[in-house]
Amino acid sequence: MSRDLWTAVGLGLLAGHRSMMPLALVAGRLSRAPDHPASGPLRWLSDRRVARGLQWAAAGELAADKLPGIPSRTTPPSLVVRSGAGALAAAAVMGAAGRALLPGALAGAAAAMAATFASRKLRQFVSDRMPPFAAGALEDAAVVGAGRALARRL
Repeated sequence: MSRDLWTAVGLGLLAGHRSMMPLALVAGRLSRAPDHPASGPLRWLSDRRVARGLQWAAAGELAADKLPGIPSRTTPPSLVVRSGAGALAAAAVMGAAGRALLPGALAGAAAAMAATFASRKLRQFVSDRMPPFAAGALEDAAVVGAGRALARRL
């Protein structure tokens, strides 16, 4: 599997944890990196205003995740958003690399779906051993760290 496809899968995995994070990472990179020209149907991700909006959405999601009453990440609307975000971010990576979008989109969506269910189980496991807010903060730290590592590959 190519490096770009592995990066696409990694972004999909991030979407399973925090849906806006991979889109914010990709849009941020595309908006400020002339060496990764965005073209085709996903060129809107390279707009600086879009990148800024997605970064704010990602930050808001990090905060909102700790609030009581937030629905489970495995509810149908959440699954659609997470798989869609994983697909879009992954397709954008493939497109920026001059590769076909569809394999990346499929890999990103599949990884997001798998990570959504796995991350829910992991979060429950950790929340049984520490306060839920701390478990969420720990998950955030892992997602941000992994996201930063993936962003260096974009």
